Amino acid sequence: MAGWTGLRSSTTELGKDEAHVWIVRLDQSPQAAVLLSADERERADRFHFQRDKNCFINSRVALRHILGHYLSKDPSTLEFAYNPYGKPHLPGAPLQFNLSHSGDLALIAITTASAIGVDVELIRDDLSIAALADAILSNQELTAFREMSPAEQQSEFFRIWVIKEAYTKAIGKGLSIAPGSLEAQKLPARIVDTPRGYSAAIATPPKLPNTIRVMEL
Repeated sequence: MAGWTGLRSSTTELGKDEAHVWIVRLDQSPQAAVLLSADERERADRFHFQRDKNCFINSRVALRHILGHYLSKDPSTLEFAYNPYGKPHLPGAPLQFNLSHSGDLALIAITTASAIGVDVELIRDDLSIAALADAILSNQELTAFREMSPAEQQSEFFRIWVIKEAYTKAIGKGLSIAPGSLEAQKLPARIVDTPRGYSAAIATPPKLPNTIRVMEL
């Protein structure tokens, strides 16, 4: 992350029918929290564990650097606003964006064409996938899920989970929508290639852009 060498002008030319997804490693030394706003620093201070605080700071600093680069603005001057469900946006800016982080990884998705949502999840072995599936999967998805082997179930569960999370974040309603009421295969979403051990997706209602570029900071 040091030096932000991934931010070159050639990588931040965003087409009208294009989305960019930035992969950010969070297991780095803490970035300078001075770039953050007062409310972001207050949120960082609420974390009990230093590791969680560092991950939050690094993800928000990365978001500011990336957005600032696209907009040709000083990252520290960006002022976020939030909808009633907590989704951030930059009033008056021509970009739509979303941030998700899990474990040591963050994903930042950006477009100009539509609303966008992104979700990344660390694939954990300590979760009761079978129990969670009842809440996350639709009846049709559950039928297919129960016919799979345990290994297949884990992969399928996280695939559906990130797609639905990305979609509900894109429309700005988050947890107010029951995941089981959605069918993952019918949503305008796509799985994003991530490092081993993670699952991720982006969603751009009402339809996916023609081009989705995945880059690493």
